[in-house]
Amino acid sequence: MVDAAHNADSARRLKEAIAEYFDHDRLILVIGASSDKDVAGMVTELTPVSSAVIATRSRHPRALAVEPLLDALKNQGIEATASKNVGDAVERALSIAGAKDLVCVTGSLFVAAEAREHVLGIPAEIV
Repeated sequence: MVDAAHNADSARRLKEAIAEYFDHDRLILVIGASSDKDVAGMVTELTPVSSAVIATRSRHPRALAVEPLLDALKNQGIEATASKNVGDAVERALSIAGAKDLVCVTGSLFVAAEAREHVLGIPAEIV
């Protein structure tokens, strides 16, 4: 699934929606953010329900580098893997997902658009 949650409140609502609407064994989280967003808040909401986390970066100029995202995850006790781009992160997540696992890509509109672009083959216009 792809969601554009990009702050603590929207991440909390995403977490609630996943619990309510998706029957899954593990949640594999692919997350990237814009540099001006509350990354710590998003991480606080989403990582407790995630079995694996892959940190990535969109190609948008405002995208947060992967290293600060990894630091925010580490501050929550999460050892995440890093991925050079959203397409690679999606492929990694899918490669470790079992039949009943849910892959969730989130953290920014730009990350969401690039994930859709990768999976559907529809170019994302990044302005």
